[in-house]
Amino acid sequence: MTLKRPGFWIASVLLALVISGCSDQPEMIKIGATVGPHAQVVEAVAKQAKTEGIHVEVVEFSDYISPNAGLADGSLDLNSYQHQPFLDNFNQNHDSELVSIGRSILMRMGIYSDKVQRVDDLPQGAQVAIPNDPTNAGRALLLLQDAG
Repeated sequence: MTLKRPGFWIASVLLALVISGCSDQPEMIKIGATVGPHAQVVEAVAKQAKTEGIHVEVVEFSDYISPNAGLADGSLDLNSYQHQPFLDNFNQNHDSELVSIGRSILMRMGIYSDKVQRVDDLPQGAQVAIPNDPTNAGRALLLLQDAG
């Protein structure tokens, strides 16, 4: 899922709550996100939602499978951390039918090192790590190809 404007995401949360029905109790919605920028965006949404009387619990994950698994098993109401190809791949490999209801942020991919300042400085045969899921591994390989 990819969200460029938090306002759109907030509207999606509100829509989900309207669909779920109204009650006299404060609404609680559990949203899964991966640690870092995705969770930070959801925390901002939670803060805004609170002003609307909606209580959001942010559940942070350190892997990319658990947020969708939680959504599929009903322990989460929403999640925000992935792009459409990743969701499609998850559905195909886990026999699920999760759907996108809006767009979220998409993290730019980069090449990072604590030791090497430029890609050209990598020694021949150097080892690099890439994501272990097919959709992001493909992005990483294209990035490395573009970097030479």
